[in-house]
Order: sequence, then structure tokens, then C-alpha cells
Amino acid sequence: MTNLKLTKLHMSRLHHTELGQLIIRFIEDFEALGKDASQDEDFKKSFDSLKEQIAVYKLALNQIRGREETKKIASYDKERDVAFQALKNLINVYKTSTDPEEKDAYEQLATVLNTYKDLTSQVYEKETLNVVTLVEKLRSKEYASSVKLFNLKKFIDKLDAANTQFNKVFSSRSQKDVQKTTYEILPLKKKLIDDYQTLALYVYASAQLKKTPFYTEILAIINNGRKYFDTIITIRRKKKKNGEGDDDKDNTGEMPQTPPEETTI
Repeated sequence: MTNLKLTKLHMSRLHHTELGQLIIRFIEDFEALGKDASQDEDFKKSFDSLKEQIAVYKLALNQIRGREETKKIASYDKERDVAFQALKNLINVYKTSTDPEEKDAYEQLATVLNTYKDLTSQVYEKETLNVVTLVEKLRSKEYASSVKLFNLKKFIDKLDAANTQFNKVFSSRSQKDVQKTTYEILPLKKKLIDDYQTLALYVYASAQLKKTPFYTEILAIINNGRKYFDTIITIRRKKKKNGEGDDDKDNTGEMPQTPPEETTI
């Protein structure tokens, strides 16, 4: 029989989502084997615990993603607010104009914008609809001459584009129920790592001692997952070394909060 080994993996270098993927992959691969976990009660207890933990861990990851979505939405909202203010500023340049044509154009446009004076303080959905209405008005024949006189087309287009981009991001946000429970990713991640490590070592030791298919096949799927994520870590660190990426940036959008010690087995 081939000498049995446990593939090394620097667990502390896994991003939040990668750890979740590793555990989920192990659970799914084991279930695909069709083996009865109750053949080993200690294994079953640890395996069931991982399944329970990963369910909570996924909720914690969703909260992180939700915070990132909120930041992104706020950023795009600010962009359209800036575009609206730029339009107002350009029109206000003509506020004191003595040219009759410019005075008339200013009065017409200022009257329209005055009805949207609280636009940037409105709730997201209402602001989106009002920007659409404003853009439609300014693009209508009624205001065509004034818009042309003040060269506003570019600014109107920018406002429209910013509003469209905001609505695209806002509409695609995660449609999840608001969770009353706040999850701390660090302690959840640490326990998940510790329990996974313990189970992996238990399977490895059992495979060496008993050499039965139950343990050797489980060890094989554990090693497959570990090898895959070890490769990901290696590639990421090489990219960082070459200045092509950030090894410390988590793929949830946040800096990973991993235990300070290096964890490898």
C-alpha cells in the first residue's frame, strides 16, 4: 500500500470564503462517497459538528458581503449626488447674467431644479425615480434651447449614467432577510480551523493504523481539497511577490482576521 500522508496546508493563509469552501468541499465529497459516518462514532460526531458550524459560518460571510454591498451602494449614490451638484453649479453660473436670453434660460432651469432641491437627501428609491424624471424633463423639447445655450448635455448625461449605475448595483444587492444576530467571523473561523484540523489528523492516524477503505478514502478526499487550496495560496503569494496582487486582501472584500499563529498540518 502507498505510504499514507496528509497534505500540508497553511490554514491561517486561507481567506474567509476559502476556508468555507474547503469545509463544504470536504462535506460534499464525503457524502458523495456513500459511506456511513456512524461506522466510527468519533468521526461522525466531528463531521456533524463541522456541518453545524459551516451553516453558521456562511451566515457570518453573508454579513461581511452585506457590509461591502452597503459601502458600494453608498459610493455610487455619492457619485450621482456629485453629478447633480455639478449640474446645479453650472446653471447657477448664469444667476446674475444680464443677458436676456441667459436670464430666461436660467429662470426656466432654476425653476425645474428647485422642485428637486432635496433630491440628494431622499431615500435611495425615491432619489432614483426623481433623477429619471428630472433627466427626462431636461431632455424634452420644452427645455432644449436652454440646455443647448448652457451646454448642459454632457452634465445631464453624466447624471443619467451615474443614476443608472447606482440603480444597477442597488437592484442586484443581496435579497436577504435582515439578521438580528451579529456574527463575529474570527472566533467562528478559529473553531472551524481547529475542529477541521483535529478531524483531518484523526482520519490520517486511523488510515495509517487500520488501513481500511473507510479511512483511506476519506483521507484521499481530504488531501484533494487541501492540495487544491494549497495551490491557490502558492499562486497568490507568488503574485504578491511579483507585485501583482495583495495576499492579505480577503475575497470577501475585507482584510482577513485570522489567528496570529501559523497553522500548518
